[in-house]
Amino acid sequence: MEHRWSVRKPCQRPVLLRSPQHGVFATRARDLSLSGICVEPVGSRIPVNTLVRLELSLSPAETLTLPALVVRSTPDAVGMMFCNVPEATTERLRSYLYGEERPEAAAPVGASAANGRAAALARRIFP
Repeated sequence: MEHRWSVRKPCQRPVLLRSPQHGVFATRARDLSLSGICVEPVGSRIPVNTLVRLELSLSPAETLTLPALVVRSTPDAVGMMFCNVPEATTERLRSYLYGEERPEAAAPVGASAANGRAAALARRIFP
């Protein structure tokens, strides 16, 4: 049973995982939500219940550092749940996921500026 409180969004951003017990792994995100992330498999499997420090590159100039717990580790993917994330980091992540600056958030063909403003307002009211 999933306990997700935010929808997953496709995301192809670079990620660095740091674990004192297992080393440092460079990988790429598959999807992202306010509560966690799924990344491409890393060279060796990181065991479930391992705490990691995740560095998510939002742009060449901005990286978010998030503490996370590995909740799924298979040859196909690694799923992590964020834990004890500072409020400012959560808000920045929310802005990235639902804000206008996301490159993946291009408006559909034919979308009007008024529709875009209404969608932005709805995202603020119903995060």
